[in-house]
Amino acid sequence: MKPKPFVPKSEMTEQDLERAYYGHCPVCGSDNVTRDMMEPEGDTASQFAHCGDCDISWSEVFEFTGIQFHKLEDIQDSQESSES
Repeated sequence: MKPKPFVPKSEMTEQDLERAYYGHCPVCGSDNVTRDMMEPEGDTASQFAHCGDCDISWSEVFEFTGIQFHKLEDIQDSQESSES
């Protein structure tokens, strides 16, 4: 099955969304995926990805909606727990 050139989120199935949110291949579901750095383009950014199992490539498109700040102590607690 050849995927469509672009699939908007509104047309994605629950399985498609789950695969996308967990970084798996949208075609075969594999987690053997490599990604390039994000490329900013105005209010959006795209990231090229490739599946090492089914050999398909795609770009993920992200929209910048804002910045969420966290308490400094939450960030420090998180860093300390990952170091131990």
